[in-house]
Amino acid sequence: MKPDCPPPPPADRHRKHTPRVLLVIPTANIIHRQILNGILHYAHRHGPWEFHMITGLFEEQGIRRTREWGCTGAIAFTDTRRHVEAVLAARVPVVFINPPVSLMDAKSPLATHCCVVRDHGALGVIAADYFLERHYTHFAYVDDVPREAWATERASGFAGRVRSQGFECQIYPALSAKERHDYGLESRRLSAWLKGLPKPVAVMAARDARARQILDTCMDEGISVPHEIAVLGTGNERSCARRPRRPCPASNWTGRTPATNAPNYSTDACACRRLRPPPAGCRSARPA
Repeated sequence: MKPDCPPPPPADRHRKHTPRVLLVIPTANIIHRQILNGILHYAHRHGPWEFHMITGLFEEQGIRRTREWGCTGAIAFTDTRRHVEAVLAARVPVVFINPPVSLMDAKSPLATHCCVVRDHGALGVIAADYFLERHYTHFAYVDDVPREAWATERASGFAGRVRSQGFECQIYPALSAKERHDYGLESRRLSAWLKGLPKPVAVMAARDARARQILDTCMDEGISVPHEIAVLGTGNERSCARRPRRPCPASNWTGRTPATNAPNYSTDACACRRLRPPPAGCRSARPA
């Protein structure tokens, strides 16, 4: 005889108790894609879950009637107060990922919700230690094109760590409104600034795309990398690290760890992990 087994639950019962999560995660950035993959991995292990994903693609379908769909929670990237209010309109538990600092005060709508944030200052400190361990004595930082709060925090962490060891750190001046919208206009100033730095110099870029611009400028001006200028990018964007000549090391902050914690509706603080010394030459650095 076959052993007695409980009958499978009715289909409508399964539908009623399956979490339905709204995911608002733009996927143009590799860190965001890693976070999305981490969430999907978590759901695969602990699910089943159902998702409606909004990733910023032009042709994708949005969702307004979240109640009719049966939404039970949301995980969202938000960069403006309007975006925050739109997500909160669903009236379900929400985890916000990397919200702007300006929206994190006690009076903000985010004050009563969980937030997963990166410790950008710690990333700058680790980048500085990477160069200090290699006995550099000249340092510089190139900010992002729009001077966002996260990039400023990285600059503060990097420059603060360098100055605490008795060295100076030069910060690339803020761009004009015209330069922010035209790299052809800014490129001359970036070239002159790089040529004027004391050599050898260790340069941290706010993100990998900015590091790529620095490397291109060095190649145009005949500046030796890494002998005259060593460049450290952040973001783990592999397409920016593949150079016609030598690649630059990049801080390999992975999005998977915070992503697997986000579905638990728990807070987390994330920073890039310590970098190993690179092999001979100047290959991409890997986390320890």
